[in-house]
Amino acid sequence: MGAYVIGIDGGGTAAKGMTADTAGQVLRRFRGGTTNYNGAAREDVDHNVRELLRAARGSLPADGCAAVCIGSAGVNNAAAAEALRSAVRDTGFTCPLRIVADSVTAQAGALDGGPGIVLIAGTGSICFARRADGAQLQVGGNGHLIDDGGSGYDIARQMLEAIVRAHDGRAPATLLRDPVFEALHISDVNELVSWLYDERRTKKEIASLAVLLKPAWARHDSAARHIVRRAAESLAELARPAVSFMGCRTPLALSGSVLKHNAPIRSALTELLRSGGTFGNAVEIVPPKHEADYGAVLLARQLAAAPVP
Repeated sequence: MGAYVIGIDGGGTAAKGMTADTAGQVLRRFRGGTTNYNGAAREDVDHNVRELLRAARGSLPADGCAAVCIGSAGVNNAAAAEALRSAVRDTGFTCPLRIVADSVTAQAGALDGGPGIVLIAGTGSICFARRADGAQLQVGGNGHLIDDGGSGYDIARQMLEAIVRAHDGRAPATLLRDPVFEALHISDVNELVSWLYDERRTKKEIASLAVLLKPAWARHDSAARHIVRRAAESLAELARPAVSFMGCRTPLALSGSVLKHNAPIRSALTELLRSGGTFGNAVEIVPPKHEADYGAVLLARQLAAAPVP
């Protein structure tokens, strides 16, 4: 067995990882660019993978690696997963390699490798469950065009909708308008529309506006209160199939920037999860124990310890 393992959490815009010895002691931490072939040019992602693995290895020999696990956005696309696998092999690493969706490593990290559910609301949203028998279920995570309810992008889109509806008289005035205009350095709705539909605009930039929801909510703005309620309901909806899939009382970790930084949404969601009806006493809400890169290390250690077929 090699002397170390590598775990990488590869998001849509950036990646971070850990190198650890086979007992789990972290040797180094590193960061780099996206590993998502669906959202960037192949040559750019290939470069990012090379740089990530160079940072992961440091002065350690490539043939000393016992296993690599990468949890990445976009790998549900078989072609993207194969491209990522090829990029790793091209760096000289021949050790066992596991490539999984980033929700898989998030669940492993949040629950320290144990069974249970992770519900993630960041730029996007997704729920992932794993039972003790190894069976897995993903709910959501199909992108901002058709899914991602309760995500930062979804919240920001609803905020902008409330502003334009109020502007032309379809809805009451909202306290969301001024902080959004100030953040974007604009003065009217026409500029807002131009900013939003600029071809260079990314969903991450749009999602970043979600942090402006909480102050308006605190001042009892009706639009903000409605958005908080809808976000909590959307996230609870993601959790329902996962809770049913688990079939017993199960830990559920809340993760992602929205649930970390937006207390009103987290509180409303927690109330729904602890209420009767579908959930009842079926979930125990727990804080995430570790982040997804540590989850990737856990899975890499499991892979390194697995018998050779």
